[in-house]
Amino acid sequence: MSYTSSRDLPELPRQGLFPVLSAHCQRLNAAINQVEDNIQAPKPLILMSALSAIAVSAQWIADVQKPTEQVVPISLMLCVIANSGERKTTVENVFMKAIRNYQNEQERIYQVALEEWQVLHAAWEARRQAILSVIKKKAVSGVCMAEDEQLLLELERKRPARPKKPQFVYDETTREALYYGLHKNIPTAGIIQGEGGLITKGRAFADRERMSAMWSGSPISVERKSAESFRIENPRLTVSMMLQESAMHEYMKRDGEQARGTGLLARFLTCYPASTQGARFLRNGTQSWEHCDKFAERVTELLKQNTQIFLGERDRIVIQCDPEARAWWLWVFNSIEEQISPGGRFDKAGDHASKLPENILRVAALLHIFEGFEGHISLATLKAAASICFYCSDEFMRLFVPRPQEQVDADKLFTWLQGFRSKGYRYIPKNYALQRLGSIKKVERLDLALNVLLGKGVIAPHIHGRKELIDMQPHLPVDPISAQFAAQARGAM
Repeated sequence: MSYTSSRDLPELPRQGLFPVLSAHCQRLNAAINQVEDNIQAPKPLILMSALSAIAVSAQWIADVQKPTEQVVPISLMLCVIANSGERKTTVENVFMKAIRNYQNEQERIYQVALEEWQVLHAAWEARRQAILSVIKKKAVSGVCMAEDEQLLLELERKRPARPKKPQFVYDETTREALYYGLHKNIPTAGIIQGEGGLITKGRAFADRERMSAMWSGSPISVERKSAESFRIENPRLTVSMMLQESAMHEYMKRDGEQARGTGLLARFLTCYPASTQGARFLRNGTQSWEHCDKFAERVTELLKQNTQIFLGERDRIVIQCDPEARAWWLWVFNSIEEQISPGGRFDKAGDHASKLPENILRVAALLHIFEGFEGHISLATLKAAASICFYCSDEFMRLFVPRPQEQVDADKLFTWLQGFRSKGYRYIPKNYALQRLGSIKKVERLDLALNVLLGKGVIAPHIHGRKELIDMQPHLPVDPISAQFAAQARGAM
């Protein structure tokens, strides 16, 4: 199947409307719906929290191959704007519980291994000091030390390896602690913060270039003056933060321009869902957490696969799209690219649009892994991911991209025209619109607004004699009588 036009590109839902999640993703749907029933938080907030847990647990297991052959990580950057009382922390605790429990369990195992290492390292260090002592004595006496140096070299090769601390989640952290942890312990982690203002205010989020690089899986170098410098190869980092509106405004005022300029903000899947406060009524009956428990079990399974990879017992895999999904993704990519052009959906958001196709693919790979699907990513899974990402795209545009003036004017003009159409009018003189629309006083602005509505097919130009009319029902045959009435009776409008 081939796709050649952007006309069928999924429409962006407006005014915070959330897409219906595909029944194809049964595990995820069941858990999300159960949390919505039990906690009654906004559904987009619930979904984003679930995705953050899936990304943290799966990002080290697999990468995804684009239809362009490039292999990329499946890490995500997620931002939910939700004010106090939206039960952000409660939702986050449900989905992150399995990760924190597994991390605590691995911490206990790590402490035992650390104690064993300390004993082995102390014995190793004693042997090392003994050889060094012999070498020092021989150096003073001028005796040949070749044999002792060889013993020291062999001993160095047997230095006990310090166990790695399995830290999958960083809460309140500095960038130095994050980088050192990714270098010294395991190179995969999630920054998860139910009150994300701590992230945006803290130093962990200040290094925009390195954050962007880690989203791409690129190696980063950390130069330190007072300690050893190091390089993190092949890092995986998921960031999930829930911000109050005031914290987001503060961050955008302080760092928003640089965040857009470096492309960091464009990598985020963002939403600002409508509040559920005022509609969270208690229901009779015992709450069930069956599906959330199954969610936790699946996350734990994925975390165990992480450990197997760290131990060298299995390899990371690369997931691909099946032929139908591949063709559809290429069509979506080209359609999004087309909409970056002037007047297009992404006219003022090329940075965001350029990351959108990859985010769709990343989410699709995560759904594929979490649901336990076999083989390649299917078209159904890819479309489920696209519905989520297009919703987040609309939210990004609404929150961070000022709408073009002609779009604003077109909305006002359309609302004004609707008033006349509801009264039975079909044609309105263009000059009459210019005189009566107080906010659009220049013919150039009116023309641009008319062009927007013309492109949507909701109006059409009509010439009656020497009069320019606006046809509000262009799908109907031309009506000369109505046109004449509109031209002659404009003063009665």
